[in-house]
Amino acid sequence: MIIANRQGHTKASPGASDVLNEIIENEPLLKEVNRLLIEKGHKIVSCYPGDGIGGEEWNIGVAKANSSGAYLFFSIHFNSTRGAYGCEILTSSMDRTILPYANKILSNLQSLGFTNRGIKIRDDLAETVGIDFPTMIIEVCFIHEKDAEIYKRVGMNRVARAIANGIDNSISLTENNTKIEEEIKVENIVVFGNDIDKRGAEYLADKLQCATISKNTPYDFSRIKNVYCIGGKQGEFTGYCTKFISGASRYDTCQAVLNFIKTI
Repeated sequence: MIIANRQGHTKASPGASDVLNEIIENEPLLKEVNRLLIEKGHKIVSCYPGDGIGGEEWNIGVAKANSSGAYLFFSIHFNSTRGAYGCEILTSSMDRTILPYANKILSNLQSLGFTNRGIKIRDDLAETVGIDFPTMIIEVCFIHEKDAEIYKRVGMNRVARAIANGIDNSISLTENNTKIEEEIKVENIVVFGNDIDKRGAEYLADKLQCATISKNTPYDFSRIKNVYCIGGKQGEFTGYCTKFISGASRYDTCQAVLNFIKTI
């Protein structure tokens, strides 16, 4: 089956951010969903408009979808309404073919612990009304505390499998146990906000004997035990952050890192 899809939002129009950051979580999640689908022989057509595209991103994405020759389209998003929680899928009132896929995905996400908010009819969105074939917008969960904790606990890979299995039920909902054990061996990683904060991150990484990585580099943090995030604002980092260190200036951030190193 030819499947068209995209991550929700772009770096120029980054979407929601709180405990989880939509643009940070979306990219590796969609990459894993696509990997699982490709393994089963499906062809993936990316409808992502590009990192630098802002206001026109939806029109560009819709045009790419309509020229893809695909049977099905989906995009992945994270929701943002304070006090709300759960997963939901948005589609058009004219689209009945997508319903079995949507219901299966929601059921799978519910089994992971998310509240099933159901299928919502949205005839006012570019993707639901502009794409000429079965379309769904998957709102994985809300970016705030309750859902963020569930997302971090179950891990990105299980969420990816929940989505992929809803499209192709031959895809297993569980990972190979040996693979999980190998991935969990990674104890620490230090994430820096920008090059100014990289020096402080390297000090901490030297102490922990681990790697550093830029927050802008796509990475699956779900199998890392401790994710240390250095500099900037906490909402700019992955929701898997276990320790955030920052100061009012470059110097203050570096000093805060050195002070923290003394405690470990």
